[in-house]
Amino acid sequence: MTASEMIATAAHLHVAMRRKMGRVTDVEWMATNPAYALAMTELARQHATDQQDDDLLKWSNKLSKAWADKTPTAATVRPSVPSQPSPAATERYVVGLRC
Repeated sequence: MTASEMIATAAHLHVAMRRKMGRVTDVEWMATNPAYALAMTELARQHATDQQDDDLLKWSNKLSKAWADKTPTAATVRPSVPSQPSPAATERYVVGLRC
């Protein structure tokens, strides 16, 4: 799945979660951060199962499958030194909501 397709899928899930759950998510983060994406898809999947919502289930499954296909298996991953995120990148998500 290309980056633009990943963003589009995350955007569809974001809209579905906003309308059906009242949950606000970060589309770009869902498209670039597998841990966040999988946490949001699990949350959406739980709600979809409880409410029998096929549309929400469809988009959560599609995004989690995209990440599963994109994430390499443990056998192909070489150990690397973890990199520190730039200060500008971390400040982006630290700022609170505007009042």
